[in-house]
Amino acid sequence: MKTSDRFLSYIAMYKLKAISIGFIVMLISICAVMSVPLLERIIESMGNKDTNSMIFWLSMTIVVYVIRSFAAYAQITLSYSLVLDIITNLRMDLFSHLQHLSLDFYDNRESGKTLSVLLADIQMIRLTLTEIFIKIFRHVLTPVGLVAYLLYMNYKLTIILMIIPLMMTVLFKKSRVIMRNASRKASESSGQIASFFQENIRGAKVVKGFGLENIQMQQMKIINHENVECIKKEARVIAIQDPFLFLAHVIASVIIIGIASAFIISGEMTPAELISYLLGVFLFIDPIREISKLNILFQRILASAGRVFELLDLKPSVIDKPGAFALNHVKGKIEFQKVDFQYQDDRSQSLTKIDLVVHPGEIIAITGESGAGKTTMVNLIPRFYDPIKGCILVDGQNIRGISLRSLRDIIGIVPQETILFSGTFQDNIAIGKPGASLEEIETAAKLANIHDFVMQQPSKYHTLVGENGAFLSEGQRQRIAIARCFLKNPDILILDEITASLDENSEKLIMNSLNRLLEKRTTFIISHRQSLLQLADRVICLDNGRIKNYAES
Repeated sequence: MKTSDRFLSYIAMYKLKAISIGFIVMLISICAVMSVPLLERIIESMGNKDTNSMIFWLSMTIVVYVIRSFAAYAQITLSYSLVLDIITNLRMDLFSHLQHLSLDFYDNRESGKTLSVLLADIQMIRLTLTEIFIKIFRHVLTPVGLVAYLLYMNYKLTIILMIIPLMMTVLFKKSRVIMRNASRKASESSGQIASFFQENIRGAKVVKGFGLENIQMQQMKIINHENVECIKKEARVIAIQDPFLFLAHVIASVIIIGIASAFIISGEMTPAELISYLLGVFLFIDPIREISKLNILFQRILASAGRVFELLDLKPSVIDKPGAFALNHVKGKIEFQKVDFQYQDDRSQSLTKIDLVVHPGEIIAITGESGAGKTTMVNLIPRFYDPIKGCILVDGQNIRGISLRSLRDIIGIVPQETILFSGTFQDNIAIGKPGASLEEIETAAKLANIHDFVMQQPSKYHTLVGENGAFLSEGQRQRIAIARCFLKNPDILILDEITASLDENSEKLIMNSLNRLLEKRTTFIISHRQSLLQLADRVICLDNGRIKNYAES
């Protein structure tokens, strides 16, 4: 489906509002056309020195414009409502789709570019669509009514008048593709700026620690210059259109006035008819100038909508198979059977012929050098990725046949880098079990040794943690992640280097929590810390994506 047809389908979802706006626009156009004969009647009344008639037509003019004002108010209100409905729907479709894309999408795409589509492109569509509906759409029918009436007044002059839209059609036909490409490049360049900003903010400590401020400034100058050039190219396309359009209007107006003057001299027109006709001409020119912008604005929308639809067209690499089922009464036995895995952008395999059987309730520690494939291996269990060969079984069932929701519901993960959301302690712990009561959350926090710390805060569990837990230490963040797992109460547990960056006191608190958390759960521990390795029933060592050896703890 074309980008234009696809975008218009979002408008079609709200056809009742769109049709209502169309009727209101028709009323506005009728009022605009009526002003021409009303002016003619007023001038004739003045010429005839008929005061009563003049007052009547002046009153009618006021009534017409009062109606037009109320209609304009209704049109603007409904237009804003329609645009917001369209943008809300488009934004929610995009966000929902991003939630279902697999992790390889986030691995291979700069987050700033994705944010640029979510924010900048959606905002561009909103602003441009608002301008179209509020400033331009109200003029769409006015030229039609005016042309019909002007033909009635003087068909010879009106035929000449019609040269204007024909000139514009020819003049701007080729500019559509140029404008769309220019708008697309400008949007992509804005995405690069958003990505660079995000990286610079996220890596502020690194930038300052290594004294990279000047280097980052130079890089920003380059990216900013590229963005300016893209916007200038877009501006040049716009700049070409407006002056030529104005020139066409002036030439046509001069020709019409000249010919109309000849008609007056020959007696084919009266001065009153000429004045009202010229009013009609000027009322015709202004809508045409506004409508001529439609091409540029719509191409701008299509450029941004194209980037949105590109994301919407991406397919997740990990999906539920038809007939996927939910696991019930999970014991926790996990089997890797000759599993191979390779990332999309990596030529060498990350995992090769992994064979491993983990019994229910068994604790497996995984060690190995950085890049050996430890995290990759455990990431295959919740199907963040799928192996390219072999299979993984849970209680004898191939995980590809288990629904993703059911599979991930039985797995708890404590990552090395804990992600906290901008909310309260209660909000962040409740991630383990959405809708959990405060009592359940407090019980989980006590088991994770974070309850006492939370109770010392000004608003206790309702205290904000800051962006990504900015106000907390790494140990406190890890204990919140452990509290999530206590609350979730999973059958399978994955702990990924959870004490790697902790001091001795924080590690002791977490170790106390882990002793309770690991009870009767099948657990994978990635670590080099002896304190964690001692908890394991078996220790396996990975080397270049292969299991090098097993050892009993």
